[in-house]
Amino acid sequence: MKLPIRVILTITMTLIALIPISVFSFWTTNTALEREFEAVEEKHLLLAKNLTLALNRYAMDLKSAFVAGTQAVELTRLGSEYRLLMQQLNLHSLIRVSDEGQVLQSVFGDQAYFDDPVQRQAIVKMVQTNPAPLFTPVLKFGDVEPNLYIAKESIEGDYWIAAISLAYIYSMQRSIAFGEKGHAAIVDQRGRVLAHPNKQWQREAKDISSISIVQKQIAGQTGVEQFYSPAMKSDMIAGYSSVPQTGWGVMIPQPVSELYENIRHVQDATIIIAIITSICAIGLSWILSGIFSQPVRRLTVYAQQISQQTQAIPIDFPRALYSNEIGALSNAMQQMSLEISQHREVLEQKVQERTAELNKIKDHSLHLAQHDLLTSLPNRLAIHQLIEQQYQSNSAFALLFLDLDGFKPLNDEYGHQFGDKVLQAVASRLSSINKGDDKISRYGGDEFLILLNQVDNAEAAQTIVERFISSVRQPYSIESRTIYLSASIGFALSSQAQGVDEIIHLADKAMYNAKASGKDQFYAYATS
Repeated sequence: MKLPIRVILTITMTLIALIPISVFSFWTTNTALEREFEAVEEKHLLLAKNLTLALNRYAMDLKSAFVAGTQAVELTRLGSEYRLLMQQLNLHSLIRVSDEGQVLQSVFGDQAYFDDPVQRQAIVKMVQTNPAPLFTPVLKFGDVEPNLYIAKESIEGDYWIAAISLAYIYSMQRSIAFGEKGHAAIVDQRGRVLAHPNKQWQREAKDISSISIVQKQIAGQTGVEQFYSPAMKSDMIAGYSSVPQTGWGVMIPQPVSELYENIRHVQDATIIIAIITSICAIGLSWILSGIFSQPVRRLTVYAQQISQQTQAIPIDFPRALYSNEIGALSNAMQQMSLEISQHREVLEQKVQERTAELNKIKDHSLHLAQHDLLTSLPNRLAIHQLIEQQYQSNSAFALLFLDLDGFKPLNDEYGHQFGDKVLQAVASRLSSINKGDDKISRYGGDEFLILLNQVDNAEAAQTIVERFISSVRQPYSIESRTIYLSASIGFALSSQAQGVDEIIHLADKAMYNAKASGKDQFYAYATS
């Protein structure tokens, strides 16, 4: 596709202008996005650390109250002050169990939190591996809500277990919310949900330990990471940390899409600026390209006029508006116009002369292609074409196949040059007695084909054939020698054949019948 130079210049100049605009727009948006990510990473990590500190302080208080309360029970009787303190810290049930998990003493609270003996024995086994007071992973007995438990060995060798309500952890999780879906999530030391916006997950204590960021929390790491959240069904960015006292994991996630939404105003402003700048660039480029391309268009028109004129024409060009280079080019084109006009006259004369020569060469070449070089008679190709034309026009004709009798002995005795002269003499004699519409051709060697136009019966052809035989029979004087020849002729009518090759074959066959009958005679092909 060929574009006008003005369009090409406009596109080029617009692209040159749009490149820095695009780079600026990309840089602005990218910088805003980077700053947003940096701010979010810093804020989320800080929130995660602060929440971790609060939970760690809470765990330390729980442990201290649990140890003090159980010691008080072991030594005397649990005072009301210890009971109140533990309940304020959400320790809502305390029991003592044996090695087998059998309840030995219920100090206070609802026994429903300890209904499952298997779970009680599992907690005992945890304490046996770690005698110090420990926090269990989130557990669930019967139909009650999931709970945490704190346990330790007593001075008498049995075990204290207290059920911890998750109310405080729930309240800490709910206290952090920002954006549309920014939230806090807390998991236990095995990656099970303690507190989460998804209440179903929270009620089930769902295991989400397969998520990479949760694995890092379980490992006690702190940092910022992007991950896919199955609960939110979106990519998230989160600051995360872990609680040293308990091994719980804390993360503050937010959908990445919200960060992009936060810089939407920057993107919109950048797009508007880019559109306005692009429109201005296109308009200015169109104006400037018009100024630059106008002289080129005028010179193009002038060049077209030069090609169409036979005489030199002046250029109509306001040169003052254009550069020195354009002015020099216009002068050169005007001089070229004059020289072209002069050369055109000379060229036209030479073309006429050359055309006449080529026509002569063409005619001569055509003549050579269709005539025999020795006799100047039409050759095999020419007679084939003439016969074909007769068939196409449905004209009646007869075809004579003439073969000289006794030519080969003459040719062998006196040589080929003498034989050529004999053939030339025979061709001349045949042509001298031929009427205007009939065609004589040399078919090859000492064979000739004669096309008789407007002959549709054997009787008419026979009269002409006898004239040709009689003419060939007359003596010839060649190189001071008198020689005698005769001819055998076979002929066929056009109605006896369907095409060129067939009628030649029939005439040739009749000619051989004439030779077989004694030569110096003719024979008409007869349809059997």
